[in-house]
Amino acid sequence: MLKKAGKRLLILLPAIWLLASVVFLLSKSIPGSASEMQFEQAAESANSSAKAEARQRAYRQLLHRTGEDLPLFYFRIGTAAEPDTLHKIFLANHRAALKNLVFTYGNWPEISDYYLALQQFEKTISGPDLPQETKRKNLKLTRQLLATSAPAKANKILLEFQKTLCFSGEKVLCKDLENLRASFEKVVAHQHSALNYQPTFFWYGTQNQYHRWFGNLLRGDLGFSNRDMRPVSEIIAEAFAITIWLALATFVLVAISGPAIAMVLSRKSMESSRGAVLGFLYALESIPLFIMALVFLSVAGYLGWFGNYPEETGMVLAIAVLVLVNLPYFTSQAFVALQSELRENYVLTAKAKGLSENNVLLRHAFRNSLLPLITLLADFFPVLLAGTVVLEVIFSLPGMGRLLVSSVLARDYHVIAGLVLLTGLLKMLSHLLADLFYNVADPRLRA
Repeated sequence: MLKKAGKRLLILLPAIWLLASVVFLLSKSIPGSASEMQFEQAAESANSSAKAEARQRAYRQLLHRTGEDLPLFYFRIGTAAEPDTLHKIFLANHRAALKNLVFTYGNWPEISDYYLALQQFEKTISGPDLPQETKRKNLKLTRQLLATSAPAKANKILLEFQKTLCFSGEKVLCKDLENLRASFEKVVAHQHSALNYQPTFFWYGTQNQYHRWFGNLLRGDLGFSNRDMRPVSEIIAEAFAITIWLALATFVLVAISGPAIAMVLSRKSMESSRGAVLGFLYALESIPLFIMALVFLSVAGYLGWFGNYPEETGMVLAIAVLVLVNLPYFTSQAFVALQSELRENYVLTAKAKGLSENNVLLRHAFRNSLLPLITLLADFFPVLLAGTVVLEVIFSLPGMGRLLVSSVLARDYHVIAGLVLLTGLLKMLSHLLADLFYNVADPRLRA
């Protein structure tokens, strides 16, 4: 059995690698991040160009420390119009705008000069000589100018700059504005869009984000949170310590209570009340989880159960809600499996031999009904981990569900990726344990 388990584990290793890679690539494909949002807000609120430059340097140092200034993967297939250093543009919206310009005009040298002229112009209008409201308006116009590739729209924005900035005594602004206009006209005049249809292979080697991330992952390092720069593994460990007790307690109670109730219902003495009990279980299963949780919360608050131990009380209530929500389905499935086994010939033979009802249920029917129950339990534990999201928010428990919600709202993708990866690993582990229990329940599967 151990040899078979080892083979299963070796099969799971490529699946774990694939899951980790998909999680990483998906987290990088989602636009926007907490650190980028914070940088943009800080740049807008900066009241001097010196402060804006200091924030830019700090942000670049953060990207360099976390490796986010490196290319994404070992290689990339692009076009002859694209540069191989576009990943060094540290703002995602700037990268997207430059890609749009490259796709439209196909002449990167001229586009690069235009981008540098736009940065110089933005630095000039961020100086101390203009009112804060004028700076904010002009910075908004520069973002609009970078995001557009249509000459008519760009000329309209440049004309608006000219009306507001080129007044008496502002020669520097006018000069930078004329340089910016000349750079854009050069981009339009020297366009070479045919280069966009020439495929090019870019090789970056091991100096890339994926190689660095996967190497750290093998050492148990999931990176740092964008919100407070704490290690992701430390944050998830704190939340997991809460959620695992919720899931384990619910799992044990449901796994024991469900088959026990099913065996009681299968006894002949329960024939008269069986329909009422099953009807109650079906009615209980139809109640949404959040409705039941809100009812428990209201009753507990009215009775003053929270008192001096709000977190412990919330844990008990959350476990009770999870058990009541999941017990009906598991009990009904266990009952159906038992009824199916009780109709088999070997059960009739056992009864004919004079075995008691308890022996027939426990030693024969129950053991053979375990296989479908093990399948249910294999998927039950990972579902419990994901299902605690609502309860942890309602009962204010600092577990994985609440952490996932707060991380999504804050766009903290490193934490989200770590949570998704952990849930996937637990699901794979549950299926591995299910295979082992199959062998214990049915000796015929050990060969």
